[in-house]
Amino acid sequence: MKVENITGYGKGFVDSLTSPEAKIINRIQMKVIRKVLFKELGLIRTVKLGWKVYRENKKMKLHDWSFIEKQGCSKNALQILLYPILLMKVLANTEGMERAQEIASDMLDKTEEDFVKKNLGFNSFGIPINELKTCKDSYKSFTRWLKASHEPFEKDGIHKIEIENHSEDTFAFNMTYCAANEIAIKCGNSAFCFPWCYLDDATFPNVGVQLGFKFERPEKLASGASKCNFCFTRI
Repeated sequence: MKVENITGYGKGFVDSLTSPEAKIINRIQMKVIRKVLFKELGLIRTVKLGWKVYRENKKMKLHDWSFIEKQGCSKNALQILLYPILLMKVLANTEGMERAQEIASDMLDKTEEDFVKKNLGFNSFGIPINELKTCKDSYKSFTRWLKASHEPFEKDGIHKIEIENHSEDTFAFNMTYCAANEIAIKCGNSAFCFPWCYLDDATFPNVGVQLGFKFERPEKLASGASKCNFCFTRI
């Protein structure tokens, strides 16, 4: 299969939100989130948490988001990026940051596990793993597929990247701007971006096992670095 014909090739963040896969991804994610919260906090505390997130979301809608929107980020995309950040903020305020990160990690790990068990052919990011596996060179096709998404994502105001290396065995780039990180800072702490950061750590290693690469990201914007440096190395 030609990589240009693979599902999601060259699509941006906004387009991906309306894809058939997006509905399945959202349904699985919300189911896992509720299950983990019920287990960790119990029903009553989970309900209270949901109410606090709702109030926080209502309050944050009154903020001036023009600096995000000027980058091209739509109100719909902004809301999608905002929800996990507000959930993390409320969790951190009620449970402490370390405990909140443990709960968020559990949510994302279990979501990825659910995708693997169901063998849907894609993951939480909508990466079409099964289609990429049919390509003659799965690793090369994956890096081309991922690279094709960056320009549309930048147009949608989600992030900005600088590609350092795109060779036969290495695909490395620096993310110098991340809308999720900027939103988290506006919400009070760049660490609230944790769910979006950890999503990479929960998904890319599993994709790497199936497509033959190792994923590394030693620096993160949310941890105070000047960039997130992503590296996908062929195994």
